[in-house]
Amino acid sequence: MKKTYLLAVACYLAIPIVVMGGGFAAVIINPEWAIHTAHYTRNFHLLSAFKTLLMLGSFGLSAVLWLLMCYGLVRAKQRSRLWLACACLGPLGIAVLAALRDDDPAPGDAWQSFVSRLGRAARIAWETAFCLAAWTLSYQAMVLLRNVQILCQSLATGATVAQIVAQQNTMSGMYAFTEGNEVMYLVSLIYLFWPVAFNLFARLRHDLRPRSGRHPLADEAKP
Repeated sequence: MKKTYLLAVACYLAIPIVVMGGGFAAVIINPEWAIHTAHYTRNFHLLSAFKTLLMLGSFGLSAVLWLLMCYGLVRAKQRSRLWLACACLGPLGIAVLAALRDDDPAPGDAWQSFVSRLGRAARIAWETAFCLAAWTLSYQAMVLLRNVQILCQSLATGATVAQIVAQQNTMSGMYAFTEGNEVMYLVSLIYLFWPVAFNLFARLRHDLRPRSGRHPLADEAKP
């Protein structure tokens, strides 16, 4: 795989770290710490502003990482920078960028070799099936994660699963937003990692394929 593509994957993996890190840092900052200082009002506003800045900064940095990830995909395929407009489409934009033809494929890139052999109709069918599979798999993974979290919370607090589900239903909007983001993140992750996994599998298959010809020790082993 090209270094620019791997850099794009690294930028995408860093997005949840930045968002969760900024959110965690903002949560632990309590503006009421200023109550123990001589200038309470000024320090309270400073801490509040710093807390807000951390939140906005984490979201801003994640947006920059998203753009860098899209730029890495476009650069890896040697396509026009106008394709960066697809970054506004979220996971659908990643699907478009992933489906772009690579104008300068790397030597030994099994994935690009595979898609280049597909005809137009077969390529459309493949991309449609892969998109449906990616969204379905991501949704099922989100449901599984939700059930695991509910079970862990039930074991930790002693509340029943029904009670936890009822409590979450009172904040259904917030949970729906969070779970929607999880699904979209997983969809993009599948699109990014699929070519990498395909090439690794092809490389492993090539390495494990038995070599043709007689083994050099075969004749010596004969009596």
